[in-house]
Amino acid sequence: MPSRNSTNDTKHLKLRGNVWWYQRRVPKSLQHIYKGDSFISFSLNTGDIRLAKSKRDQFNGELASKQMSGANPDAARFRHIVRHLQADKQDNPYEWDEPYDVREIERAGDIVFVDAYTTVNGANDKSAHYDISLREALHNWEVKHGVNKSLETQRKVPNTVKLFLNFLEVQDVSLQSVSRRDVYDFIEYLAQHYAKNTVSGHISRLKVVWELAKDRCDVTGDNPFHGHTMAGTSETKKYELFTPTELQALCKSLDETSRDRRLIFLLGLFTGARLSEICNIKAGNIQQAGEHYYYHIEKGKTKDATRNVPIPSELVADMLALREGLAENDLLFSVDSKTYSRWFSVLKSSVVDDSRKVFHSLRVGFSTALKRCDVHERYAAEILGHKRGETMSYGYYARENELALLARQCDKAVSYIQSTWLL
Repeated sequence: MPSRNSTNDTKHLKLRGNVWWYQRRVPKSLQHIYKGDSFISFSLNTGDIRLAKSKRDQFNGELASKQMSGANPDAARFRHIVRHLQADKQDNPYEWDEPYDVREIERAGDIVFVDAYTTVNGANDKSAHYDISLREALHNWEVKHGVNKSLETQRKVPNTVKLFLNFLEVQDVSLQSVSRRDVYDFIEYLAQHYAKNTVSGHISRLKVVWELAKDRCDVTGDNPFHGHTMAGTSETKKYELFTPTELQALCKSLDETSRDRRLIFLLGLFTGARLSEICNIKAGNIQQAGEHYYYHIEKGKTKDATRNVPIPSELVADMLALREGLAENDLLFSVDSKTYSRWFSVLKSSVVDDSRKVFHSLRVGFSTALKRCDVHERYAAEILGHKRGETMSYGYYARENELALLARQCDKAVSYIQSTWLL
């Protein structure tokens, strides 16, 4: 049997084209989360076997955590019985318990029902013993809402729950027992390490887990995660444009790297797409409408990010070459956004030492070029995936005339960048 460090250790891994995929059968205890699907399958966004194994092991750990933190059937049943008996008591306050022989039920060993009964009749409130825990509430969120969220959100919510529990120094906690002071102290702790938007994101994720528990009548009272004033180490950084000299130096440095990495940079420079959007382009996302090629962004940072982006004529040949031999759902690039971002930061540091100048600065630059070319805001919003009103907002396949219209606007910005910044 190969060791965990062996290059032959490819359990749950499959190479498609030049990209590794994670594949395994869904554990029986988690089938409810995956809506009856038999297999888990998704791209690991890398052609590096070492990175693929690392991502596989991380995801396996997340699956194991989900299995360990699943719903407590006794607690869930207790709360269900309590709700049922309370409804009976409200409808018939004097004879609600006549159908039940509690001594017989106790002799039969159904302690959960007995505890629920004594809780409702007021003899011995056992609610605290069956409070829903934060991990159980997370499990319910994953089943109810998580399956419809992006993979990034599916991972961020459990990570936030883990961070909060680590702060409290417990393995789990009764959700009902979490106080506003607990949350306030958690925010103060986060503020020492993270920016304000990051802190807000963590609290927002905990808030939605609590809200679902309230909707299910598993907790009562006010949401302790709601209504706090956020704090953080700093506000979100304002990204600055690269100067023409810096852009020229970056392009020269990229001449010495792989076609994939150079093409990702040029797509950012000439289409203004976010790095995550570019790295998630699939082979099947590259389409043609008339004489124009475009790539379809299926899902992005916001609901408005779904769009069709014209491909500059200078980049079409390289993108079509990368697409050759790939299945429609294969990723076009073999590098994920986080890996590329770290790599680009190192490359950029040899040109400019300014934390406000990052890959996202290319998006700022393209937006600036559109504005300087007097491109109407409605077209700029469509191209960049910003919030828009009654714009085209077309789907996977673009109409030829609409794509041609957007392509003309993009060409203006591309020409401006080439003639003004890159010469």
